[in-house]
Amino acid sequence: MKFRTAALMMAAGLVLAALLPISRFWPQEPKTVVLDAPEEPTGSEGPGVLQYQTKKIYHQDPENLPFPLTPAAAWTPTGDNRLVRAVRAEDGGLQFRAVDYRYGFFETVRRFARGTVTACSLAPGGGRAVLELQGEESRGLYLASLSSAEDEEPLQPLKYQGMGDLSSAFWSPDGRYFAFVTWRLTEEELKPDSYYEPWDYGTLTLVDTQYPEPSFTRDIDVPRGTYQGVLSNDGNYLLMTGTGQVTGEDNAYLWNTRERLLLVERGREENSSLVFFDSPVRSVVYTERDGVPTFLYTTPQMIGQVTIRNGLLKAGKLQSLARPDSLAVTADGTAVAYSKEAAGGADIYLARLSEKGLSEGTLLYKNAEAGMTLCFGSHDRCLLAEVLSARLTRSDGAEKEGEGTEILPATWTSATLVIELR
Repeated sequence: MKFRTAALMMAAGLVLAALLPISRFWPQEPKTVVLDAPEEPTGSEGPGVLQYQTKKIYHQDPENLPFPLTPAAAWTPTGDNRLVRAVRAEDGGLQFRAVDYRYGFFETVRRFARGTVTACSLAPGGGRAVLELQGEESRGLYLASLSSAEDEEPLQPLKYQGMGDLSSAFWSPDGRYFAFVTWRLTEEELKPDSYYEPWDYGTLTLVDTQYPEPSFTRDIDVPRGTYQGVLSNDGNYLLMTGTGQVTGEDNAYLWNTRERLLLVERGREENSSLVFFDSPVRSVVYTERDGVPTFLYTTPQMIGQVTIRNGLLKAGKLQSLARPDSLAVTADGTAVAYSKEAAGGADIYLARLSEKGLSEGTLLYKNAEAGMTLCFGSHDRCLLAEVLSARLTRSDGAEKEGEGTEILPATWTSATLVIELR
């Protein structure tokens, strides 16, 4: 009996020893970490307070990018537990993946070789992207489908005038309409020794992605620079703001993209396309409340809104707030998430939006990284936060520059955080 027991123990040991070397080939743990979430509801009983409860919080490891791209992640069009993420492929090119944010599993939906894509604008909803492709003698903008069922669908070239790039590109919240600004070079600017920097006439091009031909183009008179902004759901309105080049009060423009009639702001008839704010705008989102087009925005002192009724603009303050940054709004326009700068980072809050204004924000997540972007999922119960960062490296790994060292190009990374609500 003892001999049989010893033999069985020895056999079990041999089996275990044989299995141990194989463990190194088992699938690695998912690149998703479930963080602790509060068990109590985020809001208490009372009028105007959201009854949301934080269910789970998922943190994904940073992914490298071939070039700076914001946002580099979006929800999939189907509204499931997956994100569309742009990542740097092994050959240095651009790759799009559908990633399950809960477990980290992914499938590649489209890839482009190194050097072919120089810039990208990812649509909300993750179903499409506009790419800036570099050829041997020219470059151009192309519309790409990111559906895995249409992986081989050819790229659709976009027609436009002037110098086209994606430094000032705008989407509607559902990802159907896309607009971008191109600039026409003057003769003085073409001269190598010219320092001429005038207000340039740009061309605003609107594209319905279901019909890639330009839906409308119009000339706009704005300072040349880089702009952020958002289109309305129907593509009729665009609120664009400067990202550093334009400061002071002249920092936001609201355009009617389809008609050549300028909108009129009360008391501002002398320049009706210009929306005057006291401080530079940090973030802009769009929603509709009772059929009224509404743009929400942040400045360093407040969260405000711009509404359009019968062709008239009305800008007002929703809530005084110190250092709000990024915004996100639910599809039904009833809830707003925003980040607020704090010591060493930023905190994420949730508030109710109603006719009475914006309720007091309730803390969802503390000590996140500053400079994030926010976006709700299609069912409004998942909030995506993303941070773009750059890291400089040297050829020899030295911490300080010295003889024989070389500063390598920055490595851009994108890190995401998903907050599930119930």
